[in-house]
Amino acid sequence: MSSVLARALGATPEARSVSFQDMWGRGADMFGVSTAAGVAVNDRSAMTLSAVFGSVRILAEGVSTLPVVADADANMPPWVDQPSAKSPHLSIADIIGQVMVSLLHRGKGFVLTGRQAGAVVDLEVLSPDACQLVHVDVGGLTRTRFRVDGANRLLRPDEIAYVPGLMAPGSIEGMAPLDYARETIALGLAAQTFGAGFFGNGANPSGIIEVAESLSPDE
Repeated sequence: MSSVLARALGATPEARSVSFQDMWGRGADMFGVSTAAGVAVNDRSAMTLSAVFGSVRILAEGVSTLPVVADADANMPPWVDQPSAKSPHLSIADIIGQVMVSLLHRGKGFVLTGRQAGAVVDLEVLSPDACQLVHVDVGGLTRTRFRVDGANRLLRPDEIAYVPGLMAPGSIEGMAPLDYARETIALGLAAQTFGAGFFGNGANPSGIIEVAESLSPDE
């Protein structure tokens, strides 16, 4: 408070520089989509709002625990018991839960399918930001392929399982819930930050008293 008054009464202003590391350390997003509330909303920041986190958790856990095969007498494919050779600690419920999080954030999920003799033996959930749908011409017909960061070729649908969310008419890509709820989430985050700062300051808002006349140091 004293520094604020000092600057208001004509003291030399204090110069500060804000680095990228400082912005990142405070959770600010220099490259996020701006909102009317002045808060950037991305996957990470949205999940710090308890309503968003709770909704994503309930939907992801609810769907991931549904039976994979309804017929108890059906032969289970091997990937149900051991879905990922790369991450053997993951269960099929974990895999489905990751896909659900992708759908609830980005409106689309991608699962890389490893195969042996044509049968699926390994599943790996990819980040939706690392995958792109591409239309290519195959024998005069338009086919969908997938470009994955780090891959030097386009992958076929039998190599990647694509799970779209809610789709607009005429589109094959899912609609991202975070994009459509961005302003609402930003408002919640702004209110949460304001409330935390208000009570963290002892519910005593700071201020500056201004007078028209010049004041002496004693005054």
